[in-house]
Amino acid sequence: MSEVYAAAPEAAPPAAIGPSSMSLPTELPGGIASQALRAAALAGDPAAAFEIARRFTDGEGVPPSPARAAEWLAYAAKNGSIPAAYRLGSIYEKGIDGVPRDVAKARQLYEQAANAGNVAAMHNLGVMLASGAAGQPDYRTAVTWFTLAAERGVRDSQYNLAVLYARGFGVTANPAEAWRWFALAAARGDGEAALKRDEMAAKVDAKTLATLRSTVESWAPLMVDAKAND
Repeated sequence: MSEVYAAAPEAAPPAAIGPSSMSLPTELPGGIASQALRAAALAGDPAAAFEIARRFTDGEGVPPSPARAAEWLAYAAKNGSIPAAYRLGSIYEKGIDGVPRDVAKARQLYEQAANAGNVAAMHNLGVMLASGAAGQPDYRTAVTWFTLAAERGVRDSQYNLAVLYARGFGVTANPAEAWRWFALAAARGDGEAALKRDEMAAKVDAKTLATLRSTVESWAPLMVDAKAND
């Protein structure tokens, strides 16, 4: 994994966010789903719309169509599906066949999903802000989002947060905090984090290091809202 270079958020209301955000897509091939799922999606059920989007993405019952998937994700997100907002954000961040890259739209969607508890959106938003993909790097806000995701067990956010504490980007440089987050990422299998943890150990006094080790051993992630995540 590469390093990043580059008041708790309040929930934001859904906004116009995609190619069909104002109306329900109505054209739905018969082979994509059962009659019940088709009926639910066409009736506007956001969970059913999300499932239709997944099938367009995976080519299940129909040829793969990222553009059609984006239409259904936009509808699902507008009607309350948080995972759909995250998925649509990732589509706009990268740009795919039929859906041009739109970083501003991706950030809007990530913020919507992250504010509602989607941990992948929290992490991606942190990366976007730290890397400057959405403009000038905003390390301070990136720290906020990486912290929220790291506290919920996202290993890559733990690593990136440690980097920011080690370098003093967006926060006052803090070797002890850097060691702690590198150690937590390493405990979840990140080999590079283990190397960085050992490098940071030389910058932390023995007493503090002993306390940190005990903290890491007893650490547990915050609970994640299952409805907000896939």
